[in-house]
Amino acid sequence: MRLSVKAKLIGGFLIVVALLLAVFGISYNGLNTLGKGADNISMSASLDDAAMKMEIALLQGMDVESRVLITG
Repeated sequence: MRLSVKAKLIGGFLIVVALLLAVFGISYNGLNTLGKGADNISMSASLDDAAMKMEIALLQGMDVESRVLITG
């Protein structure tokens, strides 16, 4: 069976569109995964900062307590 030039052009165009849609889908999925990872990193950094502030406050409290015990 011989295809006409019109059929070949339409077929080629459809193949290009299908490949474009596949690349778009893969890229979209990758960007969503990347965004979720960035959100997790941001949350982790916030929790690390909060934990560090709590540790500093605890150490300052222990320092105050030790000064009170030594002086009084």
